[in-house]
Amino acid sequence: MGDNTCVYRNDLLTVTKEQVGVTTDLGLDPTLLLTGRGRCQQHFGDQHKKLETSNSSRVCTQDAVKIVYDMSDPDKLPPIVRDEDFYLPPDEMAIFLVEDHLFRAHRYLLAKYSPIFRDMFSLPAAKSLNSDNSPEGFTDSRPIVLPEVTILEFRTLLHYLYNMHDDSTMPKESWVALLSVAHRYDIAVVQSRTAKALVALDPPVNPVELIAIASKYDLPRRPFTAALETVIRRSQPFSIDEIEMLPSDMLTALCRGREWYIRDCNRSFSMSEAGLAANAQRIVKDIFLKGVDLA
Repeated sequence: MGDNTCVYRNDLLTVTKEQVGVTTDLGLDPTLLLTGRGRCQQHFGDQHKKLETSNSSRVCTQDAVKIVYDMSDPDKLPPIVRDEDFYLPPDEMAIFLVEDHLFRAHRYLLAKYSPIFRDMFSLPAAKSLNSDNSPEGFTDSRPIVLPEVTILEFRTLLHYLYNMHDDSTMPKESWVALLSVAHRYDIAVVQSRTAKALVALDPPVNPVELIAIASKYDLPRRPFTAALETVIRRSQPFSIDEIEMLPSDMLTALCRGREWYIRDCNRSFSMSEAGLAANAQRIVKDIFLKGVDLA
């Protein structure tokens, strides 16, 4: 190998024996392969405009920007740092036991969206009493047990987190399962997305069931205002199944809203459809969005 030959090369770095230079290459340039200092300088001088800095040269090209550092003075080199978001630890995978199924997933992904998982992974790993003496979550014989979580819930959660933009075909049952596990582990981004998805499903979900789901998992009420207005305006009474699925405080609020709506309609027999809709909107706003005292 001669003095002007390349002694190290990958997609990011070029080091020549004579120059001992480093090229941070954001767009691969084949003319730099196996070249010495002379050819590099001639290539840049003839074809590109250099923007000089105290310890580097920024080379502007049509396809990329290259920063060439002179390693003759190591004190002038920028420090190498670990990326704060994507320098993952070597133990980034964790094994979970959900019912009778084992799952292995990235700790980083779960910790990113769930403060509960984040705190769980920050605890010192307990040593197993098994012969392998492995910490919890690293082997099939010593998984992290997730009690009261179903296989469908955890599988749906992982599917959603790994395919964040591919959820348009999920059925109602999957959304409810996702909401259940997201509520348990305080995954706010999933809860918000689920609320929007449930009200937009086709065919639509029964309005009373929507309200029951929102109540059970403490979802914001505003996305469900249309369902609340529909229940308040409908003429048929609650069925036994609907009464059983609604929590008592929500059932009381809905009954009071229906009473107010009927009372206002009786006071004005000639109220238009637009007026009836506006009346229902006002009642929903007063009872469910402002928190009117129902006593």
